[in-house]
Amino acid sequence: MEGQSYTWCFPACCASYTAAISTRASARTGLESSIKPNQHSFMQVVPSGPAVESIYQEQRLVLSIARNYKHWYALHVRSNQERRVETILGTKGYNTFLPLYRSTRKWSDRSKVIHEPLFPGYVFCEFDVTQRAPIVTIENVIRVVGFGPGPTPVDASELEQVRTAMESGMSLMPWRHFERGQLVQVQEGPLAGVKGVFIERRGVSRVVLTLTLIQRSMAVELDGCGVTPISPILKRGAAS
Repeated sequence: MEGQSYTWCFPACCASYTAAISTRASARTGLESSIKPNQHSFMQVVPSGPAVESIYQEQRLVLSIARNYKHWYALHVRSNQERRVETILGTKGYNTFLPLYRSTRKWSDRSKVIHEPLFPGYVFCEFDVTQRAPIVTIENVIRVVGFGPGPTPVDASELEQVRTAMESGMSLMPWRHFERGQLVQVQEGPLAGVKGVFIERRGVSRVVLTLTLIQRSMAVELDGCGVTPISPILKRGAAS
């Protein structure tokens, strides 16, 4: 905006990296220009020397910065061991998130309100994926969830919506994945800004939130909060 100024702050290592690129540009240019393709050989000569080693050091620095960045991941754990795993992670100094909901257990002579995991079998944890050995070796941890050959971070916006629902005080519960309905955004109240699929059952309006990575959903009671449609009606199985 006009009249405002912004200051971009970078880690000291990034500043050093930028300076290194600037000061060694001429060395790199000279090195690259001195390497000529050999028309009589199919073998490529790998250059060496102080200038090349300096470039390699810069590359290692950038990789180190990227690898030290932390993300939130979903840990698949053994059934009924979510709390135990979360406690162990906490004692090790990790940030964890275990969404719970209130459930009523009834017996013939009494009933009891308990808190159960919204996503049974999963605990969320923030860590550097290249340093995950202390986590995957914890008893009852099966694996770090991911698509393909390695772990995949949880979508930050989806996880934040779950946090918002947890803090709203609204009634919530697990829900079947890929619910059919209208995609909406909540406009008011403690859920304002949350996006999900609108459903109505037995006169109760709810919005279904989904964590795509683990293919699990939860439903939050709207309790009179206004919503606005933001897309056509979703059909069951249309999500992926």
